[in-house]
Amino acid sequence: MKKKLAITCLSFGLVAANVSNVFAYSLPKIADAKNVEEKIELLQKDKYIAGYEDNKLHLDRTLTRAELTKLVVYMLKEEDKAKALNEKENPFKDVKKDFWANGIISLGTELKNNKEVALIAGYPDKTFKPNDKITYSEAMKILVVLKKADLDKKMVESAKWPTSWIDWAREEKILTDEITEKDFNKEIPRKDAFILVYNTLNPKEAKEIKDKQDNKELDIKVVKENIKNYLENLEKDKALEAIDKFAGDDGFSGRIDKKDVALKELNKVMDRANELVKKDTLTKEEEKELRDLLPKLHKKKDVLVGGLADKVKNFVVDWHVIGERTFKASHNKEYPVLKDDKIEIKSKSVTADDKNLNIKINYVTKENYEDKSLDTTTGATPKYKKSTLDKKFYTVEKTKDGFIIKLNKDVEGFDAQFKDIKILKPIVVYTLTTTKEMRDNKEVMAKTVIENGDLVFIEK
Repeated sequence: MKKKLAITCLSFGLVAANVSNVFAYSLPKIADAKNVEEKIELLQKDKYIAGYEDNKLHLDRTLTRAELTKLVVYMLKEEDKAKALNEKENPFKDVKKDFWANGIISLGTELKNNKEVALIAGYPDKTFKPNDKITYSEAMKILVVLKKADLDKKMVESAKWPTSWIDWAREEKILTDEITEKDFNKEIPRKDAFILVYNTLNPKEAKEIKDKQDNKELDIKVVKENIKNYLENLEKDKALEAIDKFAGDDGFSGRIDKKDVALKELNKVMDRANELVKKDTLTKEEEKELRDLLPKLHKKKDVLVGGLADKVKNFVVDWHVIGERTFKASHNKEYPVLKDDKIEIKSKSVTADDKNLNIKINYVTKENYEDKSLDTTTGATPKYKKSTLDKKFYTVEKTKDGFIIKLNKDVEGFDAQFKDIKILKPIVVYTLTTTKEMRDNKEVMAKTVIENGDLVFIEK
């Protein structure tokens, strides 16, 4: 029997359009891909995605509500139905007949699954806001319901935003290690949206496909041993104690709202991993569950990602720049301004062992801050192009409650370096544990870390 698609509302507080029909679809299939580049190539080859007028995909650009609705309609191969609706009246007063996505929006707002869960709807004022930007969480919500066949209205009503949808995205393998962004409240760029779309059509992770093709799938005994070692390293290095001591109480709102919630979830997953590791015989379902908990070495960075490592990283270091937030950035958020060539920070991590702590500064130039291709309309912090500041230009000193970062203005090259800097971003990285891994037959000490940062603007 073919799996039916489920499609849900794009955002909260929306009201349904005049839906007269319920459509049910079979989820299309797409070929296996070994990496992100192949995933995007296959989506383009199968005409799920297309470039702009210049024939370029512009993968760094963000998506609007209209564009994501088009993406889903094309996923379902229903573009012809959408085109037929182009010249017809739309129920939304801000979507005119000649708007490029008129038919797509008309069709998209009629789509429901067999459990009466809708794809997308308009706002109470009878607008659709087609040019509003989409976040990671909102994109995952739509795609989760496309994939999750058992989702019904009761589950939607009881879901916690956005954590339930993010957890479901991971369970359905829509969200994989290929997505490196961790703040899912940010607008999603086209590249990451395309990855999520491909994963919705083909739940096999690129790494999983490549490993199977190369006959490199780990024996379950090796998986057990690796997870056992990881759990032992966490315990030996007192990782959970460090999280409890140094992580901010508010957690990371893009994923998990509060530290205590994240700790409970982490303990639950670790207990389950221990339980599976100790079992002599595993069912196929349990074996799959255990494999999904195995952290993996990042393709380029010396850090672990996926599985248990992702659960361990569901925290941010307590880290707050002290000072009045008087500078209103172009994306309408307020930040502190650099004063007296120093940055004062309040942080629980001041009592951490120095060997586990790394404090650095990234910077954004005036040119990159004013980059017109960055989205500054929705309030989320834009993805500025950042560089790392040479440590010779600053010193870090501990205080009773945190740190003071002092700029070394007398160092040769300081004026030239700071001539065009608009933003400084002090960042703290705390290493919870390290694990021996192999990359290209070389031993790598892979870290599991939690981190945090804040922006400080320079007024000239």
